[in-house]
Amino acid sequence: PTAREPAPAHRRVLQNAVTSLSGRERQVIEFACFDDLSPAEMSIRLEQAPPEIKNWLASALAKLSAAR
Repeated sequence: PTAREPAPAHRRVLQNAVTSLSGRERQVIEFACFDDLSPAEMSIRLEQAPPEIKNWLASALAKLSAAR
């Protein structure tokens, strides 16, 4: 594997962790990582209150961290 490509075992762990996320959790992680949106920007885009966005982010990060 290259520096940009994880080893197969790490890739499986990451795939399993991402599939464990709810749709909203996955969506806010994608917004944060790929679209570089802040929680405030996500709340506007998703028409949800900022505390709800922050809850989804915290939950997603906890699940991803636990999968390491």
